[in-house]
Amino acid sequence: MDFVREFGECLDRGTKTALLRRWALHAETGRQWVIAAQEGRLGPAAPRGAMQVTNRDRARLVALERENDKLRAKVAAAEAALNRHGFDAAVF
Repeated sequence: MDFVREFGECLDRGTKTALLRRWALHAETGRQWVIAAQEGRLGPAAPRGAMQVTNRDRARLVALERENDKLRAKVAAAEAALNRHGFDAAVF
């Protein structure tokens, strides 16, 4: 990764800070990227593949999507009721 390579080349005082600013990164994020690269969790050596989602996570996602759909329907019904009574639902 370009950032990690450049970070390793920063030898003069202030060059790492300038690099972080140029990449618009917080120092902690830069530090985590460097550590991840050293541990092989970043770049070409990093493991590839889809993130593993457990059945529990999948079930929670489905439940949240259903709840979200119900809440969207409630909001739409409430906005329609406000509009019927002459109120602008966008204000609320």
